[in-house]
Amino acid sequence: MIGQSSSGSVADVREEDLLTYLRNPYNYLKQIRNASKYLTNKHGVLKDVIRMIKTLPTLKYSLNWSVDDSKDIDEHEKTANQFLEDIEVVKFIRDGLYQVALEGTVVSCLRSKKYVQFLEIDDLKIDKMRDGKWVVEFDLASLDNIRDAQERKEKIASLPDEVTEGKYNRYKNSKDDKSRYIELKNCEVIALDSLRGVPYGLPYTIGAWNSILQKEMIDSVEKSVSQRMLAQILILKAGHYDKEGTRPVDRELIQFYFNEVSKLLQQKEGATRGGGSANKINGSGLVAFPSFFDLESLDIDTTMFKKELYEKIMDDILMNLGVSRALVFGEGGNYSSAQVNSEKIFSYIFALVEEFERAVNNFLKTILPNNVRCRIKFDKSTVLDKQTEIKNKYDLYMQTSLVSPWVEAVMDMPIQDVAKQRKLEEELKLDELFYPAQNAHTTSGDKVGKPSKDNEEIDNENTARSRTNDGNNNPRPSDK
Repeated sequence: MIGQSSSGSVADVREEDLLTYLRNPYNYLKQIRNASKYLTNKHGVLKDVIRMIKTLPTLKYSLNWSVDDSKDIDEHEKTANQFLEDIEVVKFIRDGLYQVALEGTVVSCLRSKKYVQFLEIDDLKIDKMRDGKWVVEFDLASLDNIRDAQERKEKIASLPDEVTEGKYNRYKNSKDDKSRYIELKNCEVIALDSLRGVPYGLPYTIGAWNSILQKEMIDSVEKSVSQRMLAQILILKAGHYDKEGTRPVDRELIQFYFNEVSKLLQQKEGATRGGGSANKINGSGLVAFPSFFDLESLDIDTTMFKKELYEKIMDDILMNLGVSRALVFGEGGNYSSAQVNSEKIFSYIFALVEEFERAVNNFLKTILPNNVRCRIKFDKSTVLDKQTEIKNKYDLYMQTSLVSPWVEAVMDMPIQDVAKQRKLEEELKLDELFYPAQNAHTTSGDKVGKPSKDNEEIDNENTARSRTNDGNNNPRPSDK
């Protein structure tokens, strides 16, 4: 459960309520989204996995065109590239991957054909489809929660153009459901692992929450044990005045030392809690005992849980997240298992990228004429397999002479930018200023290899004798 403090912030997540939510998650979507944000911010392993989903794909892309007249491609290509630059398409998808993994659902809205805005799901109504697409409506009643008029006005200004202050005032006066919901244009709903016919998805990490809560329970017990260690039980032992053990220490003297030690510990405890006065001891206390007194602490067994239990819980968390230790921490397992796991998680990420690819293609339709079709296609490559990608595209170039994929993989930029850079180098005549050192690959002509010396320049007797006898052309043992 997500408990709420008086300030409205998230207080705690309880295991019993989590089980209730999982029985019928679509009835508790808001609570689940809040729980995901809380647990992800609290536990680094969850945040690390979500960051991995965001950053692993390279998101290199190409544009595929379908037009009646190929001469029009240049003009439309410039428009499409400018549009993708305006909406910061790569950043849009990376932010979307993070948010959809965190919350389970992302609703993106194209504003003014220049930027993409993520809308608050709690402010929306999504319960019907039209032509295979979800219809997104804004709930004007969500603005009632904003009491300050100026703050409400600023909120409306940040929303899509269909939401206006006039429409909100009409709804306030009529309280009619027909005027309560405002349909929004150019919206795309992207859900994680959603059922067909359901617009909402669930957070990527939800399967690991039960193991996370078990870990929190163990951490709570550990904290309790550590507090017991900080508040140790001290034992004041009194012996005898003599070595023979015939004269026990007087009760009055024992009581005196006991009271002094208790007073010193109370001063230390008060200073630790911030309630001590300026003349009280602020750190460690010091007391001297005669040889017949001894102060010892009561031994407490702090080994509550063994190392194997912690490793099992962490393995459960990673297993429910679908990742291996090698992929997250770079430890455990072997190369083969890590490779299989990485390919598995990559396929899942690429399926998500395809959803955002669909959204971008729908956005492209809004800026191009009806007789022009342009589709964006993202490479299925990650930052971990860059060298493999370069090698594969080099092999493709050697077999087909298709140079663009190879050059783009090496330069990490579109072929258009590479071409512009090459033209600039030619204009600046950089080949005359920078050139490779001479070697067997860069030297042309008949005279190759090491320059030969004339007979009079030879200073080695064996070399001169070999040339005279034509020793280089003598048969070798291996030639027989």
